[in-house]
Amino acid sequence: MHRRGDRRGRSPRTRSRTTPRAPTATSLHRSATIAVREELYIRAARVSGLRDSVILRTHVLPTVLGTVIVHLALFATAAIGLETGLGFLGVGTTQVTWGQLVAEASANLGNQPWLLVPSGFIIITFILAFGLLGDALRDATAEGYSRARRAPEAITRVATTDVDAPLPVADALLTVTGLSVEFEDAAGRYRPVIDGISFSVGRGEKLGVVGESGSGKSVTAAAVVGLLQGTGRATSGRMVFDGTEYDLTAPESLAALRGRRIGLIGQNPISALDPSFTVRSQLAEVVRANTALRGAAADARVRELLEQVRLPDPERVARSYPHQLSGGMAQRIGIALALAGDPDLILADEPTTALDVTVQADILDLLRELDAAVVLVTHDWGVLADLCTRAVVMYAGQFVEEGELVALIDDPRHPYTAGLLHSNPHFAEASQMLPAIPGAVPAPGTWPQGCRFAARCPLAEDRCRRGPIAFVPRESDGRTRCVRPEDVPSLDGRSWQLLTDEVESAARAKEVALS
Repeated sequence: MHRRGDRRGRSPRTRSRTTPRAPTATSLHRSATIAVREELYIRAARVSGLRDSVILRTHVLPTVLGTVIVHLALFATAAIGLETGLGFLGVGTTQVTWGQLVAEASANLGNQPWLLVPSGFIIITFILAFGLLGDALRDATAEGYSRARRAPEAITRVATTDVDAPLPVADALLTVTGLSVEFEDAAGRYRPVIDGISFSVGRGEKLGVVGESGSGKSVTAAAVVGLLQGTGRATSGRMVFDGTEYDLTAPESLAALRGRRIGLIGQNPISALDPSFTVRSQLAEVVRANTALRGAAADARVRELLEQVRLPDPERVARSYPHQLSGGMAQRIGIALALAGDPDLILADEPTTALDVTVQADILDLLRELDAAVVLVTHDWGVLADLCTRAVVMYAGQFVEEGELVALIDDPRHPYTAGLLHSNPHFAEASQMLPAIPGAVPAPGTWPQGCRFAARCPLAEDRCRRGPIAFVPRESDGRTRCVRPEDVPSLDGRSWQLLTDEVESAARAKEVALS
């Protein structure tokens, strides 16, 4: 019995199942464009007053153009396949086609089976060539848009500091000497980001690297394991790890250390996890890659790691996917991944960022209990004081002070260290601005000839700007890159406020002059 509204007697549900649902290229491109349109930087561009045509050309099109190119290449390969099929069936043109060649080879398959080889090879090669061409055009287009379309700007190479010998430590595990790193800018020129730094880490020592964003802390950690991103490259530097020397300008030589001898904990732990696999499978993969454990032994090691990082119900966590983890749990999994190869050194890059205070304390307790040495990259003095015994202060690609943590906090001998310590909301007075260092870290390639902190320093004088500042010993221990270390203890809140007022007055005067 036929149902109303369906001439063929199928129910609406049955008919819906027979309707093709494959999205067209147009719908995919529309979805990609809508996704880009909802990004925060697109909203920011609209708020800033950019026209829709400008936003479309400079922000949306570069993002979706790769998808369009790839789909065009796939469409071309589909057209080739369709033409071959029609020619094989004898439909269409009467001229010789690839499909007719395949049909002729099939007809003579019993006598001459090799005839399928040349025709099939040509068709497959042509289809693969279209796919590779699409990928190449996509990559070339993305690279072209990633570079600013303007004439290269002149870059003045400042005189770099002399390479300082690393401060000697007892039973050194890691010693880095003269590390310099450059990155390519939008104009295609390389700018220095790290400038000849040297440091040592003892076995089991907890060393902190502190400074503002843009100082080069994370780049230093990445260079030590040869994981500089993008166009980054180490232009100089050598490393001695456990008695063996490595060339930091040859990152491939560091591959054997990663995972087995040196572990890395990134800023965003969830980014280290593949959303398609469970925690168990990802941990087991790292265990198998960095140890000789296999099968049940590797599974046992996974459970041991989950218990070591204090995860409740390790079996349930092992079965979970990354999206089922909280921020604290994901950070613990990131630590477990770093510990899977039982390394001697852990590089922890902002491991407590975006975690609440309770979870942060648990993570620091876990790092403190490790037998491995830890290099902690952070901008938080509280985190530093909770874990580390020694620290280096970094600013604009170089170390400006180094020493025992207690001495740095109680008796800083560089104005930048004193400014960071003073930038504490607890020091704010009622109805007054929060304490802060005026200005910002100079961008790579714009470093001054002399002290790089001089423009923001209340103690700066002419000799600070004449040339590179030496890394000299402090009175007690460690080193400082300052020509007036004895005057640093005199800095107080009023010193920084007066400097802030001067900077703001100069900025207002400049605005008036320009108007």
